[in-house]
Amino acid sequence: MTQFTPAPWRVAPQRTSLSVRGPDGRTIATIRYNYDPKDKVELKGANAWLIRSAPELFGACMKAAAQFRFYEKNHRAKGTPEADEKAEVNRQLAEELEALCERAKGVVL
Repeated sequence: MTQFTPAPWRVAPQRTSLSVRGPDGRTIATIRYNYDPKDKVELKGANAWLIRSAPELFGACMKAAAQFRFYEKNHRAKGTPEADEKAEVNRQLAEELEALCERAKGVVL
């Protein structure tokens, strides 16, 4: 499995940037901005917080995908048309989350 810097990550404001740092204080990402009114500082702050949440979001996606696979298997075992429909919805959701996690690991699908 791809290794990521472990959580928690934090946002550290700098003079002209926002740094996302790991638990050891090392910089994971830097988002630079200007004091120009045209520069979207608020948007860049939102981006920094989204990056900061990446480890938790990745973990939640992995858990949700596994849960959808569990539900898919259980519904398929029932062998009814209604259960098969539910299984198919769970399969599609699991596939979507699994593909997202693969992209996060740098695997292009």
